[in-house]
Amino acid sequence: MDSIDKNILLDLHVNCRTTFQEMATKNGVSANAIKKRFNKMLSTGVIENFYVELPLAGVDAEMLMALITTDGNEDEKFVEVMGNHPMISYIGKLAGGMYNVFSCFQGTTGLSEMGTFFRNLSSVTNVEIHPLLYWRGNKVEFTNLQKKVLKCLIEDPRRAASEIAKQTGLTSRMVSKTINELMEKGGVILGIIWNPNLGGIVAMIRISWLEQKTNLKEIISFLQNNFPEEYFAPMISATSPVLFATFIVNDLKVVQTISSEIKKFQHVTNVITYLGEPSRVFPDIKTTKLKELLNSIG
Repeated sequence: MDSIDKNILLDLHVNCRTTFQEMATKNGVSANAIKKRFNKMLSTGVIENFYVELPLAGVDAEMLMALITTDGNEDEKFVEVMGNHPMISYIGKLAGGMYNVFSCFQGTTGLSEMGTFFRNLSSVTNVEIHPLLYWRGNKVEFTNLQKKVLKCLIEDPRRAASEIAKQTGLTSRMVSKTINELMEKGGVILGIIWNPNLGGIVAMIRISWLEQKTNLKEIISFLQNNFPEEYFAPMISATSPVLFATFIVNDLKVVQTISSEIKKFQHVTNVITYLGEPSRVFPDIKTTKLKELLNSIG
């Protein structure tokens, strides 16, 4: 996986309907070159699927990441039990008997309830929860026209505007305008589900720093400038000077090098590397609430 593959994934993560031409212009290559890379990632399973969901604001929620440690005796149903919780969207296994879990929560009561849920799971020995600084979007009251288009997008988020037009009786131009309005208002998310483990070795590096001496902006700038191909995205704790940065590399030695370089950065106080193993994605409240809303229109 190189920088162009990375840019394709990041663009599709923001909007899975981004066109090949738009991505080609950004990367200085042809649309056909982007299409070939896209199709390869689709056929190899790096890109698993596409989705439509409400943003956090649409369900009055925030996002957290939980680091869960077990005694190693959890059974094969452990992940399923977590994944069946209506607030949980992602469960990743980490080397060493740990899991990182992403979950919505609604208010302080909801945060407390998620903590209790995690701690009461069989075989769990420790739970560390970080509410995250995460894009929330906006809560939007959808028009009947927008609901018609969204119902088609639920079936296939990358469906051509011309096909949606045929199903809804709208013009292709009106369909495109409606989708653009939804995106601009932050009322829905059109994204991808992808498997980073098929793109290389996944490392999640936890970075802590001294707030009195440096700041989040400087840390992220350092990561972007020094590891432009390997560094993907940070998950930023809302309560501590901590971020969890995702890197994808082709060699474990590169992970060690990156970790060593981060430790040298002035005022970084702690660096912990977790190696990622297979992960799973589950439909959470952002998905189910949208489907309920659209099913109500028949």
